[in-house]
Amino acid sequence: MAPLPSPVAVWRRPLQALLLLACVSCTSGLGRQSRGTSPSLSALEAAQELAEGHETSAATQDTTAIGKVVQMLSEMLERSEANKKEADELQAQVAADCTKTQTETSDALKALETKIQKLDADIVQKNVEVKNLQDTITEQELLMVKESQALEILESDHKAEMANATQIVAALDRSIVALERAIEVLSAKASLVQAAPGALRSAVPMPPEARMALAEAARSVNTARRYTPDSQSSAGSINKDEHLFDEFNSLSTASTAFESQSGGVVEILGKLKNFMSELKDKKSVMMHGLKEEHKEAAAGKNTAITNARDAQSAAQGSMASTQALLQTATEDLAQAKENEQATTEYMATLTQSCDERAESHTEMSTLRENEITALAKAVEVIEGIGKPSSALLRVHIRSASAGRRHAPMGPSQTQSLIITLRENEITALAKAVEVIE
Repeated sequence: MAPLPSPVAVWRRPLQALLLLACVSCTSGLGRQSRGTSPSLSALEAAQELAEGHETSAATQDTTAIGKVVQMLSEMLERSEANKKEADELQAQVAADCTKTQTETSDALKALETKIQKLDADIVQKNVEVKNLQDTITEQELLMVKESQALEILESDHKAEMANATQIVAALDRSIVALERAIEVLSAKASLVQAAPGALRSAVPMPPEARMALAEAARSVNTARRYTPDSQSSAGSINKDEHLFDEFNSLSTASTAFESQSGGVVEILGKLKNFMSELKDKKSVMMHGLKEEHKEAAAGKNTAITNARDAQSAAQGSMASTQALLQTATEDLAQAKENEQATTEYMATLTQSCDERAESHTEMSTLRENEITALAKAVEVIEGIGKPSSALLRVHIRSASAGRRHAPMGPSQTQSLIITLRENEITALAKAVEVIE
């Protein structure tokens, strides 16, 4: 809001005109007084008449130019005082608004500073979380590769072990079949030998079919022996009954021994068949156990791979969310810093504006105080015009009448005193004009 105009500035020219008019009245009065004094009157009577006329003029001052000047100056003084009061109240409101706005802006800056600090800490924390999640993803990837390789090795070893066990069982099956065939053939031929006369039994040669069956059984058993370990195991070992194989290998296919050996051969072959069957059963059980162990181990590896994959997927999802939050926090931080800079600049502009307004008010208040003082002084000066002169004139008249301090005044002395009084009035009016200017 612009400062109120000065009453003196508004009324300066009309006021100066009135003051000049009052000065003219004083000078013209001076001429009339000098010309209007009757030469037939004594100097003392003329002075008395002048004093009485001056007092009458002072009584009607409100209707004269000087009275109007005093009235106008008084109105200007009141208006100037009212304007100063209004300006002081307005400045008080402006100062309160400035203080309130500066406090709110300062609080906003503190809030922005706190927000920036929090965002900085959040960004650091989010970067750490992203780094940890990246490490987790890499670790789970390495774990999946490791478990996958272990599963491949497990599958390969299991496949080789099962192939070997299957081969052993097949060899045992062939041995059992060959032994069963040999037992069947030898049992049938032994019956024929027993039916021959006693003299002819020793001359009966071993039939070729029996020799072939026995030879095939020998080959199958020896083949099975090569597939089995020398040491005992949970599946058993063919070589644990070495004497049984020694007896089997000592069997003769010569015709002269067939009679005496035929019963023993069948018995030995039966024992060997039973042993082979038992060993086959153990191998079958072992294979079943291997399958179950492999199934459990493979399930463990697959579970580990699945868990690693799930953990990696969860870490990737968390990292995507964390990176999104990190991006948001980074953007919020940039915006907060921008707001802080704008608010700081606004605070500086606001402070400067408030300071300039306060300084301007101080200067204007000083001018108004000087104006009020000048107007009051002008009123005092103008109101005093004529009063001291009349009083001084009466003093001279009484002194002249009593004859105490002064001798009776002649016409020239009276005229000189009147001129002096008028000059004092003109000087006072000029001073009032100077004060107002």
